Amino acid sequence: GMGYLNQLTKILEENISQNINTLNTTTITLEYLMKKNASKEDMEEYLIYETDKYLSEINDTFSGIYGTINNFYLDGSGWLPPADYVPQTREWYIAAKEANGKTVLVSPYLDAKTNTRVMSISQLLSDNVSVISMDISLDKIQQVVDESNVNSLGHVYVMEQNGLVISHS
Repeated sequence: GMGYLNQLTKILEENISQNINTLNTTTITLEYLMKKNASKEDMEEYLIYETDKYLSEINDTFSGIYGTINNFYLDGSGWLPPADYVPQTREWYIAAKEANGKTVLVSPYLDAKTNTRVMSISQLLSDNVSVISMDISLDKIQQVVDESNVNSLGHVYVMEQNGLVISHS
C-alpha cells in the first residue's frame, strides 16, 4: 500500500520540480532579454522555442510557457486569448504577484485556454509587473493516478498541503 503512495508522490514531485526548473531557467533568460530591450517578438519566439523543446523532451502534463511581459500577453503554445482576456485578473498572475518573486504553485482552477483543470507554476519578474507561468494538466496527473495499480489500496487522493483534493482514483 504505502509503496504505491510513495511512488505516486515521487512522480508528482518529479513532474513539478522539473516544471519549476524549466520556469526558473526561462525567467532568468527573459530577465536578460528585458534588460537588453529585446522586442516583444523576440521574447515570444524564445517562449515558443522553450515550449517546443520542453514538450518534446520532457513530459505531457504541460501545455506551454506563457505570461505577460511589459503588459503584453505572450504564449509559447501560440494560443491567442479572446479579446476580453485580462491576464492581470487570472489566478496565475494574482498568485505570482502575491508571492513577491518566489516561484508559486497555484491551486487548481479552470484554464481559459483548454477549459480543463490545471495547476500553474508562476513567477513574478524583477520589474514587479511581468509574470511568467506554466500549467500542469490535472487530467494528465489523473491519468498517472489511474494507470497505477490501486486495487490493493482502494482509493488514492492526491492532496495539496492546504487539504485541497487535486485528483483521486
